[in-house]
Parts: sequence; structure tokens; C-alpha cells
Amino acid sequence: MVSRLIGAALGSLLLCSCTLEATEEPESFKDCHFGELSGTWRIEYQDQRPPGQGCGQIPAQTGLLDEDSLGPGCQIDSSNVSPDKCQLDMDARCPTSDGLGTQTWRVRIRHVAENELNGSGALAINYPTGACQSTYLIKATKKE
Repeated sequence: MVSRLIGAALGSLLLCSCTLEATEEPESFKDCHFGELSGTWRIEYQDQRPPGQGCGQIPAQTGLLDEDSLGPGCQIDSSNVSPDKCQLDMDARCPTSDGLGTQTWRVRIRHVAENELNGSGALAINYPTGACQSTYLIKATKKE
């Protein structure tokens, strides 16, 4: 459910134990299209907290980045695409898959190459009996 949330949240605006490295935007890449991207994407997450702390690893997912993949009860609280369409800032929240808690994401993603998005996301999961927080590096690669 956690990975569905981030994929869906990215997708609704994109019409987004391996080691991920942030890719800096090449000087020449300026043909950004947040708000217009489509197709099938593979999204990978790397938890920045040590093992046993935070919310843990999120498995990679592959799928369409569209509004239909947003889980039941989920909503985007705020979103902002930069004027050059190269950066997306977004806050979203969903119930947990068991319906007993909530999960919230604060995400910043950059369109860094024709078929690549990189960024980070802060996740907080809250239950009546406890909570966790993690920050993830996020990399989305368009599949051909």
C-alpha cells in the first residue's frame, strides 16, 4: 500500500537491497514534462534510516503512473509543479491497508532525463498504538 501511494501520487500529476544514487540534472536536459508524462514506470525506494529504524524498506513497483492507481480513501493534499515543469512538490495521505492508521507522504521529485525522475519522500505512518517515520530516495525509470 505504501508503494502504491507514492506511485499513484506521482502518477496523478505525471499524465513517477540496491543502492540508488541521486542523479544530478544534466545541464542540457530542460525538456521537462511533469503533468504530461505517461507510460509504464519502475519506481525504486531506498530508506535513508538504518535497518530496524523508521518504517523499513519499500519494495520496487512497476506500473502506470495514473490517478486510477491511487488507493481507496487516498487524497492529494497539495501539489505544485514548477513553472519549467521540472519539479513536483506534493503532500498526500491514505489510510493504511488495514484501515487502522494513516500514512502521509511529502515528496519532491525532479525530472532529470527523458526517462528518469529522482527525488526524495518523507513518510509518516501513524497508528493508535505507535508511529514511524522514514525518508526515502526515490528513482523512477520509464520502461520501454
